[in-house]
Amino acid sequence: MSLSVELIAMPCVVFGGRSTKGASKQRRDAINGRVTQIRELLPVSEAVRSRLSQLQVMALARSYIAKSNFFSTMNRQYNDVLLMHYTAIATL
Repeated sequence: MSLSVELIAMPCVVFGGRSTKGASKQRRDAINGRVTQIRELLPVSEAVRSRLSQLQVMALARSYIAKSNFFSTMNRQYNDVLLMHYTAIATL
């Protein structure tokens, strides 16, 4: 499964150092929408997903990404070792 990252600018209207109510709500809605999208990508059942708080969603997503990166690195290192091994055998 391929994941793409979409960066968006969240507009904020500032008057006198404070954002307007509408801009704050728009920013919250955008964040909530992104968290909902992340929740849908988590590899857990719908029953579990529906009970997760936003903090739990972010923690699980972070753990899943860290695990994925770890195993991806380990797999690359393993493939490099195999390649060196087979190259050494082929030169005998």
